Amino acid sequence: MPLPHDPPLARLCREFLGQPSIHTLTEKWARHLHCSQRTFNRLFRQQTGLSFGVWLQQACLMAAIPRLLSGSSVTRTALELGYDSPAAFSSMFRKVLGQSPTTFIRAASCPNEE
Repeated sequence: MPLPHDPPLARLCREFLGQPSIHTLTEKWARHLHCSQRTFNRLFRQQTGLSFGVWLQQACLMAAIPRLLSGSSVTRTALELGYDSPAAFSSMFRKVLGQSPTTFIRAASCPNEE
């Protein structure tokens, strides 16, 4: 995950990576940095090369993969990351990685079977 160079923003990002949640709000981070949402969005894109929403999604995906590979269920992983349902999580996973979490886990567990 790209981390910003701006120390206060980088601190927020590192804290988020420790406890990711897809429902993290731009407004909350902007308030914390004492700027408008528009300024925050501009700063975030400048610093990371990604929009805040894409960064959140990728960070949650990066947190999900080790959980899934260590045996956590799709449902548990989805709920721990703040998704409203396993279906919403699976849809995002499929959209980004091109396969369902279950297919991904199966392929990672048995790479020679494809």
